[in-house]
Amino acid sequence: MPDEDAEVTVTFKKTVYTITITDVVGGTVSTKKTTATYGENIVITVNADEGYTFRYLFINDRATMKLSFQMPAKDVIIMVVFSADFSTVEVTSSEGGTASYPDFLAEYNSTVYINIEPDEGYELDYITVNGERIDGTSFTMPDNTAQVYVAFKKITYAVEVVSGPNGTASVAEDHACWGDEVTVLVTPDEGYILDTVKVNGEAIL
Repeated sequence: MPDEDAEVTVTFKKTVYTITITDVVGGTVSTKKTTATYGENIVITVNADEGYTFRYLFINDRATMKLSFQMPAKDVIIMVVFSADFSTVEVTSSEGGTASYPDFLAEYNSTVYINIEPDEGYELDYITVNGERIDGTSFTMPDNTAQVYVAFKKITYAVEVVSGPNGTASVAEDHACWGDEVTVLVTPDEGYILDTVKVNGEAIL
């Protein structure tokens, strides 16, 4: 204490609190400020990525849909939740088999598996998704309706003729598909007649 009257002057200043945004998947989140004082109005800017939708956010673990808040007298942690969009999967196919997707909807960016069931004598030819051919029977879901077309084709089998001695045998085509009629041309040598014709060991004549 000095040897005279003392005037004490005291000043105060606002406490500065931090604003932290957690990492998110499916969009971007920002505020104009990373620090603020009690009572300030803070606006949150949210932008969803393609195929995602903003759902809600947490401000210090309190859920809300509002994109602004009054700064409390403490630090703030913001967590924003985005969810992937769901779109329809429409499957059609050509003759020669069936194709299906077990669910009506699929999540954006998820892997969609198409069930393929060729009929007897057919096999998968190709698959298109929204007009573009894909490899295999699965694809990554786009952010809109996926129109899937599955094309089947007949399997082509080789036809090999083996004849014994004492005559000749042939076919007009050395390849055929399931269900095709194959004509075997048989010419016995002089003094012989046709005995049997077998296909894969099973007699047909």
